[in-house]
Amino acid sequence: MENKKFIKSLKDLSKFLLVNERINSQKCVAQNIDTTKTIIENKENKEKQD
Repeated sequence: MENKKFIKSLKDLSKFLLVNERINSQKCVAQNIDTTKTIIENKENKEKQD
């Protein structure tokens, strides 16, 4: 019985870690997109000023 509880805890922990990793990956992707957008907007604004 102890082993089953331990195995279930490990499975739950691994699912939790996987979900957190996916969330972090999505945050990184979103941050990169926002950064790229900002760079492009700044470049366009600079070209308009020149």
